[in-house]
Amino acid sequence: MNKKIGVLFSIIVAVGLTGSSSFAQSYNLGKVHANVLNVRSESNSNSSVVSKLNNDSEVLIVDKVEGWYKIKTSQTSEGWISSEYTSVVQAGVDGVVNAEDVNVRQGASLESPVVANLGKGEKVRVIDKNDGWAKVSMKSGEEAYIYDKFVDIPMLKENVQAVSRGGSRGSAAANLGLSLLGKDYHWGAEGPNAFDCSGFTRYVYKKALGKSIPHSSKAQSTNGETIAKSDLQSGDLVFFTTDRSGSVNHVGIYIGSGKFVHASSAKDKVMVSPLDSGFYQETYKWAKRIGS
Repeated sequence: MNKKIGVLFSIIVAVGLTGSSSFAQSYNLGKVHANVLNVRSESNSNSSVVSKLNNDSEVLIVDKVEGWYKIKTSQTSEGWISSEYTSVVQAGVDGVVNAEDVNVRQGASLESPVVANLGKGEKVRVIDKNDGWAKVSMKSGEEAYIYDKFVDIPMLKENVQAVSRGGSRGSAAANLGLSLLGKDYHWGAEGPNAFDCSGFTRYVYKKALGKSIPHSSKAQSTNGETIAKSDLQSGDLVFFTTDRSGSVNHVGIYIGSGKFVHASSAKDKVMVSPLDSGFYQETYKWAKRIGS
């Protein structure tokens, strides 16, 4: 090879490597450090605002350019946020296997050897998804590949926005609650990585609204103004008697559109459920609005 061409080739390769982002095609968990952070359509401050994130919201970062992180806000939607107000807290994001007897392979190919077999509901850490395959880290720490349709990412699967009715304070509580979707349920826990039902509402109210409420659904149900179901606003607390005893034993946060977010002992996670149909319609007791 001509010496000058060889040198030029080396420079091009070096520039290409140093210019590439370690975030490209990889998943990282980020956390917002701003009261309100705009999600924009492009990586510049002149582009349109497509949504907003609250302080401590967790986001799925999929790429990085100078000063900006590209995030996935749902299974099909993406946006850009300022990296100045966002920190990366974890490589990879929590994923859940959604089928039985899922083969885990050494490489991203059906011809690659099977190294493990996972059942429905088992948890993995998703490092990236490319060309129909999810690269995952298992409990053992081993990295391998699963066909990506067999892995859900809870923080995307139920990603919804709280409606604005109820004002910015109510929406702040609802949206912080939504940012915790998929977190584990543990009795007695009050965050930041696991919750029981009243620990969840206590954590959200303290972080989003600066209000201290008891760590007890029954005690919380005696605070504030009783609200008719027809007058519910985002951020209101909704109470239930899930054991059908007549006494309050469960609580969640109304997010609008007939839905609420809560830490469910039945599903072992923070999730969104309908308020106006099924089990929670049958066991609904009342709602409270604490402060304004």
